[in-house]
Amino acid sequence: MVTLMPPVTRVAIAKICAHGFRFFPLAIAFIVVLPVTKIGGLMETDLEVTPAPASTDVAAWRQAVEDGRYRQFRCEDIIAAIQDLGPATDKAVLNPLAKHVSDCMLHLLRGKVGRNHPNRGDNIIEEAHSRLWVALLDPSSADSRGLREAFAPRVIFRMKDVLREEARRRVQALPDGDVEAADESEGNSTATFADSELALQQVEVNEILEMIPDWRKRLAFSLHMDGVPCKSIRGASIAKALDISEKTARQWIKEIQQLLKTKLGDVS
Repeated sequence: MVTLMPPVTRVAIAKICAHGFRFFPLAIAFIVVLPVTKIGGLMETDLEVTPAPASTDVAAWRQAVEDGRYRQFRCEDIIAAIQDLGPATDKAVLNPLAKHVSDCMLHLLRGKVGRNHPNRGDNIIEEAHSRLWVALLDPSSADSRGLREAFAPRVIFRMKDVLREEARRRVQALPDGDVEAADESEGNSTATFADSELALQQVEVNEILEMIPDWRKRLAFSLHMDGVPCKSIRGASIAKALDISEKTARQWIKEIQQLLKTKLGDVS
């Protein structure tokens, strides 16, 4: 059986080559040979989370791979193991771990990116996935640390970066007096100029958020805009995702709301 490397991995490899990270050999080992498979119905509530071994315990991770238990570990723990075990570790251990993380990323992105975007959203998914993998292989990057602390929020956060860039390109490409033609040229006849105006406003808000040096504060407010509560007993929450108190989460959100009010004059 021949496994074809999907486009998303080709994009990731190209970017890794350009950066020349010390993890390049590992990147080639566990990205090139791994097919992208669909994960059916994977949700946080569907899996019973099993405590993972220490990120540097190669024997324990080898055993987890052999008996398949690694699929029940949090992605944060698996990413920590990939990073801490390093590129010299047996690929029989690293490959399944990397493939599982890649599948989880793609599944999460596919569930969040609408098919109304050009190319049914595949370009956005490929770009976000490749950026995340480049960051994961660079331990000094903020995303690298973020992925091992709060996997799903960090994936969504980076996806929004790509969506904002697409929104900016879409608005800038609108021809004067013929916005309907521009909508059709993007392959989305149901889009309106009002949609693009709203998208541009969102871009402006996010550009202000990017001025905030603490990525955790930016992520907290991003989750807040998505309707994630500061605290929740059973479900996801900002406090839980960032390992902070409810009071701190509310304080950060209030600070950013005040910043936006100062810059834009209104906070919705």
